[in-house]
Amino acid sequence: MIAGKSIIRGSVLILGLMACDRLVSYPLTRSMCAPIGDGSASALLASEETVKRLGLKARAVKVRASVLVSGRARGENEPDIGERAARIAYERAGLGPEDIDTAEVHDATAFG
Repeated sequence: MIAGKSIIRGSVLILGLMACDRLVSYPLTRSMCAPIGDGSASALLASEETVKRLGLKARAVKVRASVLVSGRARGENEPDIGERAARIAYERAGLGPEDIDTAEVHDATAFG
């Protein structure tokens, strides 16, 4: 149900709509999940030799870590899935948050 006051003001409370949407798998509703077809990514992989030969050094980036984690039920004091993934990625890359300027992160749901 949408509050009349929200309609009058011309705004809708997004969190309320998300919570009232069709249930996918408790506690996730349809609007809390990205459809399977949403989004895309690509990467061109090349050896250091190829990067140098083609003069791509200025545009090349080095992937220091790539991590995939899956959700599970967790206790109240356990880190959430995003925190677990970050810790693993930092450890594998030998870096810390202070070393990062940009991170490409994907999460298909609003569940954390």
